[in-house]
Amino acid sequence: MTLKAAGAVFSALIFWAVPADAGPMENALAAFEAQDFETAVALWTPLANGGNGQAQYLLAYMHLTGRGVPHDYLRAETYFRLASEQSNTSGQTLLGELFEQGRGVPQNFSEAVWLYGLSAKQGDAIAQARLARLYANGQGVATDPVTAFAWYVTAASQGDQAAATARDALATTLSADALARARELGSEYQDRYGNPD
Repeated sequence: MTLKAAGAVFSALIFWAVPADAGPMENALAAFEAQDFETAVALWTPLANGGNGQAQYLLAYMHLTGRGVPHDYLRAETYFRLASEQSNTSGQTLLGELFEQGRGVPQNFSEAVWLYGLSAKQGDAIAQARLARLYANGQGVATDPVTAFAWYVTAASQGDQAAATARDALATTLSADALARARELGSEYQDRYGNPD
């Protein structure tokens, strides 16, 4: 999930008017929408420190982007990790991105594979496409074009056009036997890990 994609997650979270009896999470989202980032951070911090996985992810994003707080990779990594431990797919995916790119943490493709895998198996198309790329390139895992193809199929089935393009390009490099195995595995992954909605 790029920062642009992470921003889209915020947009998806903020689509309703804040009711009169709103709680701290709703008030923080409203503050974020109004670009009052300091207030959003102030409201999310106690929620995050109290174990709210969504607040942990949102606070990590704020530290990553320097909104309402100084840009701080260490705090972003800490809160992404806490959110990840609560199966927050966005937190897992962005923490995986930090490890894949070596931003604020030592580059570690194996850790990125693990984190993307957690999120991918919960139906996150962005993580599925990234995991596919790592399998295709042999980064953090042995090169496995069959598994890469299967993850691309799964991400593409959820509308990820870049994954569909990568899947089709990868298909041209596979033998007929490997492509048949890849399609079978892709169908299995799509059924098991496709969008859970």
